[in-house]
Amino acid sequence: MTKPATPGKLVKHSTIYAIGTISRQLVSFLMLPVYTHYMTPADYGVVGLLTFTLALMEPFFGARLGDAIPKFYLETDDSVRRRAVLSVALTITGLISGIASLIIFLCRTPASNLLFGTDQFGLVVGLFGFQIVTQALEYYGFTFIRLQQKPILFIVVSLAKLIVQLGMNIWLIAFLRMGVMGVVISGGLSSAIFATALSSYILKSNGYRFDFDLSKRMLAFSWPLWFSGLAGLYIWQSNRYLIRFFGSLDQVGLYELALKFASILTFLVWSPFTQVWDVERFNYHKDQNAKQIFSNVFRIMSVFLVVIALGISIFATPTIQLMSAPSFHGATASVPFLVLASIFSCLVNYANFSFLISGQTKRITFNNYVTMGGITVFNLVLIPPYGEKGAAIAIMLAMGGQFFLVWHASKTIYDMNIRLNSLFTTLAIAIAGFLVSQLASQTGEFWLNVGIQVVIYIFTTVALSVNLWRDPEAHAYLSKVPIPFLNRLPSAKSS
Repeated sequence: MTKPATPGKLVKHSTIYAIGTISRQLVSFLMLPVYTHYMTPADYGVVGLLTFTLALMEPFFGARLGDAIPKFYLETDDSVRRRAVLSVALTITGLISGIASLIIFLCRTPASNLLFGTDQFGLVVGLFGFQIVTQALEYYGFTFIRLQQKPILFIVVSLAKLIVQLGMNIWLIAFLRMGVMGVVISGGLSSAIFATALSSYILKSNGYRFDFDLSKRMLAFSWPLWFSGLAGLYIWQSNRYLIRFFGSLDQVGLYELALKFASILTFLVWSPFTQVWDVERFNYHKDQNAKQIFSNVFRIMSVFLVVIALGISIFATPTIQLMSAPSFHGATASVPFLVLASIFSCLVNYANFSFLISGQTKRITFNNYVTMGGITVFNLVLIPPYGEKGAAIAIMLAMGGQFFLVWHASKTIYDMNIRLNSLFTTLAIAIAGFLVSQLASQTGEFWLNVGIQVVIYIFTTVALSVNLWRDPEAHAYLSKVPIPFLNRLPSAKSS
């Protein structure tokens, strides 16, 4: 059986995966100046609605088995059985999602009318639909590399995709002025190239062996998560339709830009961490000190998430003002609410392990559907008067409520000793720092304001770090990380 990673290895591999994950996600941020100068807010809104629609269809029509792969792969040392796990995932997902993509392409015109009230985006919708299959196969390839514990290969492939997609984007959007169609072609073509390459790598390294009994078990494990994923997508992205209905595509574009900044938290911190954690947590569960490990990791990661979230919230305004046209500047008001919602979303995913390890994936689905009801009410109340900002506040309230719901329910299944008092203290310090930065940076001089914000951010980050370090259990866990200066700092006990 694969041994659990040490704290040092967890940090080391997470750092390497961070570089790879960031490089794959970096295209959308490097392209923001291009998007916001060669596209209108309405064009950006079209891309946002397309992305949401694709994500909405993926759980069912893509037959995703991503969460089942590490669970069934690591529960056995039998190499034959492990080969079957990857084979089942590639076969089922490839076949079903391929058929779904073809249907979307054939129905592209009515789909465009349904989404945008016009058939002018028919071909765009049809081509975008093929990413249902390519993104799934691409994801499986990266999952297999993580299971092999090959972080260097992960980063090499990720950097290669960054180069390919960035080059295509610049050529199609900035030079050929293809707008929305350029975004779709570059994303779809680069995904297809790497989906093919990574699928070939799996088959060459792993071979092929289909197991009908295993396929039934993986589907039984995954199908509740498909419904859960559908609810999750509704929670996060259905508000685009309401913003368009009560407002305009321009407001959808502003929301999309704000959400792009909030998503920095996910791809910069949470995604790299989960690249390792999603596999290792099943190993940690077998450790005699498992609950203490889960508690410490939650404490440390929640502080790290808040530190980065605070930076995003403070510096989103000057960044958007520098990099985008004035018509996009209104997006800044929504960023802090979306960032806080992202923190709660990450913590929900962490706490959901209690249901995964017990096999009670239906509980995840139930919790998501309760949250879906809450976000519907919040959206209908807040979007009509406040537009995209109301949508951001609504998602923040819904995700905060979901975290407390999941935390309470998970304690009865598998208690990971998650402590809320430390989380409340961390959030209180960060919110106070953010409010002070907003009040203090009203001089009217752009760079003076930025300087003031930098000083306040550093001060608040130090306060958060000291508060974490004075936690004896967190201190003991962090002391195992091979960073020399950490071991020389005093803990709460020694002070």
